[in-house]
Amino acid sequence: MVQPQVQRATLSGQISPISSITTVTATDASGIAVTATPSSTGAYSFPGLALGVYNLTFTPATGYAIPASRYATLTATGTTAGVTTATLLPASASFKVDGTPVTATHIYPHLYAYITFTVSPGALSGPTVFINIPAIIPTVGTYPLTYPNIGCKAWFEGADNKTYSSNNLYATGPLSGTLTITAVNIPANCFSGTFNFVGYGSNTGSLGYSVNITNGVFTNVPF
Repeated sequence: MVQPQVQRATLSGQISPISSITTVTATDASGIAVTATPSSTGAYSFPGLALGVYNLTFTPATGYAIPASRYATLTATGTTAGVTTATLLPASASFKVDGTPVTATHIYPHLYAYITFTVSPGALSGPTVFINIPAIIPTVGTYPLTYPNIGCKAWFEGADNKTYSSNNLYATGPLSGTLTITAVNIPANCFSGTFNFVGYGSNTGSLGYSVNITNGVFTNVPF
């Protein structure tokens, strides 16, 4: 018995900004899903799909919110789902100080110098992490935070104004710490990543002591 031929066509659409979505998924009424990767211009397409209704869902790139899903009905002449716009998330950062979670409510980028994550408006009035990034434009990669003089380094300042640095020459233990830049968004001039380090006391009252900064995460810090 000859089976009836299934009509097929192309379902397409556009992403904005062009690098904000990594994957588009089209799911038919029976639950079968196919995926497409947007091109360098933000366009995507699903050629050869059977006609019918599809639910489109979107996987965002780092730093973008998940756009709402949308339905599209594919007809014999082909269908465009139009433009899907992804929203850039606001800058955010969090970390743990000796296991205690801290959410930074103020983030200060400093051109050519460092970024600051603090819970209070002033750098000296609350738990604060400083990370030195000696570059105009950050680059994806992992960097040690233990350079003795120049290069990437970090320090922590508590609410008591005592300072602990990741590159302290008078450390009472091994120097350790890394900064990992996971994404750089050139059009939006921001970057995201993770960090951790052990800071050793570097001023009066904190010498001989250390602090462990873990689970550091930052998103969309401007540069």
